[in-house]
Amino acid sequence: LSGNRRLSSVAGFLMGWDDQTQDHDRYALGQLTAGDVVELTARTPTGSTAAPMVYLYDANWNLVADEDGVPWDDHVQATIPATGVYYVWINTWEVYQGHGYLFHMANQTVHDAAATAATYGGYLVSLNSQAEWDWLTTVSTLRDGFDGHSYWIGLSDAAEEGVWRWADGTLLSEGDIATWYPGEPNYAAADYVRGYRVEGWLDETGTQNYYSLIESDAFAGRADGGAGPEARYVLDVAVTDDVPPRVVSTTRLPSDGQTTSLLLADWTLTVDEALDAASVAMEHITLTETGSGAAVPLTVAYDGDRLLTFTVDGAWRPLQSGLYRLSVDGLTDVMGNALDGDADGTGGDPYVRAFTVVLPSDVIVETTGNESITTATEVPWIDGGLVGYWSSQAYGSLSPTGDVDYWKVWLDEGDGLTAYVESPYSSMSMRPDLYNAAGGRVLDGYDPIHDGRYEDSVFYGYRAPASDWYYVAISRYDGVSDEYRLHLTRTDAAIAQETDDNHSNYSTPDVLAYALSGNRRLSSVAGFLMGWDDQTQDHDRYALGQLTAGDVVELTA
Repeated sequence: LSGNRRLSSVAGFLMGWDDQTQDHDRYALGQLTAGDVVELTARTPTGSTAAPMVYLYDANWNLVADEDGVPWDDHVQATIPATGVYYVWINTWEVYQGHGYLFHMANQTVHDAAATAATYGGYLVSLNSQAEWDWLTTVSTLRDGFDGHSYWIGLSDAAEEGVWRWADGTLLSEGDIATWYPGEPNYAAADYVRGYRVEGWLDETGTQNYYSLIESDAFAGRADGGAGPEARYVLDVAVTDDVPPRVVSTTRLPSDGQTTSLLLADWTLTVDEALDAASVAMEHITLTETGSGAAVPLTVAYDGDRLLTFTVDGAWRPLQSGLYRLSVDGLTDVMGNALDGDADGTGGDPYVRAFTVVLPSDVIVETTGNESITTATEVPWIDGGLVGYWSSQAYGSLSPTGDVDYWKVWLDEGDGLTAYVESPYSSMSMRPDLYNAAGGRVLDGYDPIHDGRYEDSVFYGYRAPASDWYYVAISRYDGVSDEYRLHLTRTDAAIAQETDDNHSNYSTPDVLAYALSGNRRLSSVAGFLMGWDDQTQDHDRYALGQLTAGDVVELTA
C-alpha cells in the first residue's frame, strides 16, 4: 500500500509454444470497485526478446477499455466500469524487421477481422517477401494459427479486379512472393484471400468466418524476437482507489422502513470491496429497539473479504415484535476510504436500516434464549373439539448455526405425543429429540430425521409414563439454518396414534387395537395426511383384522 494506491510487481517470461498450448500469463487482481483506476506496465530487461501486450478483463472475459490511446501494447490505463473480479493477461508479439505479428484466433468475416486488426493498432498481414513468409511459418508461437486452420491475410483485388494489393498499400507484384494454391485465384467475385495452414492462398468472397493473421508497424528499430526462454518481463500493477466502500446486499433483513415476520437471530451485509479488519469493531455498530431505547447486544464476524455476519446475543434472539434501528459506521476499506452508508458517492456516513418485526399471531413463537430445558418456550395445547385430542403449532428459527431450541409441553400419564417439524422456506432438515423433566432423553431424534415428507422429520405416538412436563428439542441436522414450524399432536390414552415413517403405513397398514364394549369392538386413532413427497402421496391405511361375514363396520373420520 502507498497512500491510496495498491502496488504490485511480478517477473515472468513467455516461454512459447508447447504442443497445442501457447504461453499466455494471467494474474488475478482480485475484487475491484467501480471507479478504481488500474495502471498496468510491462517492462522488459536488457536482452529480453519479449514485445509484451497487456490487457485487462473481467470475470466474464469482457475486455476493459484501455484509455491511454495505444491499444495492445505494454501499457494499460483503465477505469473499472463495474465492481467485480478482474484479471491481467499478458503475451507477446512476434517481431521481425520492425513489424509485430500475431494470430487472432476467433472466426470472423474479412471485414470484421480487419476491424479487429485495427483495434490492435495493426492490419491484416501484408506479406512483402518470401523471407517474411518463411520466417512466419517457422515461428513456434504462431503455429496454433497455421496448424489446421484457415486465416485471413491482407490481400485483395476489391479496388480493381485482378490487381492484388496488400493492406499496407503495396502491390503483390512488387514482392517476390505469390503462394497461391494451384488454380487460384479462380473466381472474379472473390476479392479477398485466406491462407490455409502453410500450404497456400485461396480467393474468397469475404463472408466466410476464419482466423486472422495481424501485423503491426509499431516495432520499428526493435530487434527480432518474441516468445521463448528469454522473453522476460516485469509487470507493474498500480490500483488507485479513491472510491468509498458501500453495502451492496443483505440477507434476511427487510428493506429500510419495511416489516418482516422472520425470526431474526443473524443476518449478513456484503460490501463491494475488502475492508480494513481493524475498522470492523462493535463500537461502530449498534442495534436499538426504538420503542424502549434498549441497545440489543450483537457480535459481528468479518470473513476478511466482503462479508459481515451479525449475530444477536442469545438472551435477545430471536428478535421479538418491535421497531429496530441498525447503524453501521466507522468501516473503512484497506485504503482508508470511509464507508459510504447512503450510497451517494461520498464516504463518511453510516449505513442505517430501520425495520419492524411483527411475529405471527396464529402460532406459538419462539421466545428469547430458549436454548435449554430451563428456558424452554411453553407450548399450550389447543382443544381440537374432540374428546381426548389437542394440538398446537410452534414457530422457531435455528439461527445462528449450532442453535438448539427447546419447547415445553404438558402430558398426562398415558398421553400420546406426535411431533412433526418442517422448514417451509428451505431444505433444512432437523432432529427432534424428546426429554423428560429430569433432563433425560426419552426419545432419540436421530431415527425420525427425514421420516416426514421431503426433508421433514417426525416421531409418532410417544406415550408418557407419568404426568409431567416434557421437552421437544429441535436441532439442525443438515442444510442452511432457517425458520421452521413444529406441529404437535396430543391424544389421551383412549386414542392411538398412527405410525407413518416415510409413508410406511401405505404399504404396511397400522394394526388397530380394540376395546370391547358389549358386542362391539371399538378403536380410535389420530393421524394426519402430510402431503406429497416426490412420487408418493400420503394415504393412511389401517388393518381391521379378521372380520366375519355379516359384521357391521362403522368408520367415522
